[in-house]
Amino acid sequence: MEHWAKCTAPTVCKQCGKTGVTISYVEHEGDEVTQSHNDTYHWDACEVCEKSGTKVNAELHTGFCRDVEDGVGMCISCEAEDVKIGKIEHSALRDWKSDVTGHWSTCEDCWETVKEAHDYNSDGWCWTCGWEQKDTCEVHSVYCKDQTFCYVCGATVGADDAKTVVHGDEDDWYYYYFDDTYDYFGCACGKYKEGLEGHDAYCNAPTVCLKCGRTGVTMDEVLHQGEDETHKHDSTYHWSVCEVCEKSGVKIGAELHSASCTDVKDGVGTCW
Repeated sequence: MEHWAKCTAPTVCKQCGKTGVTISYVEHEGDEVTQSHNDTYHWDACEVCEKSGTKVNAELHTGFCRDVEDGVGMCISCEAEDVKIGKIEHSALRDWKSDVTGHWSTCEDCWETVKEAHDYNSDGWCWTCGWEQKDTCEVHSVYCKDQTFCYVCGATVGADDAKTVVHGDEDDWYYYYFDDTYDYFGCACGKYKEGLEGHDAYCNAPTVCLKCGRTGVTMDEVLHQGEDETHKHDSTYHWSVCEVCEKSGVKIGAELHSASCTDVKDGVGTCW
């Protein structure tokens, strides 16, 4: 039997009189049904239940993450403005990643990572991400940080079981890392690195990497910010300089003068 109710008593089945049952639909007694709201909720209402103070199908206001500031924004369901947003929707979720536990994506508007359970259809495929439900694997797939759990079928994986180790998961894949020589993308375990790039610095701060901010690392290149790069020298050293680092007194790549032995007399000569 399908339970239904009147708007003035939306929790009481009109047919059997029971409460605590699942109400399939609520019938309004008034002629015109509209949507009302306050600062927290919106609900369906007609002139009859509105007078009784009953809120039918009351729901928290929902807003897009990009439009919510300090918990306040416009509700995308009832279009009320400057209300408290109780539910956040992410409109820029793309490139879903998946394993047996669910799927996740990072919103391109707010950079929050959203993880959800799979919603399988009758054929065992997830509507959202296309993940296929599997009972077991011939060769298990495990993350490097937990090699006892197959993220494809959910099985417990023993030390002698056939498995493929994959670096990274939703928590730590494709983060930015660095060591004394390189900046790179990779896995938190430190065993997989890609996109290796040497540390670079600007000429007016040649000891600070402009990508990772570290000092005390080996700089691959110092980039001059001025338009004209020239060489300067004194009686002992020569160095590269532009108008930017010249003002700061920084000497880039300072080296002792070098000369052929045949051109030096009493330690003085022409630097080549």
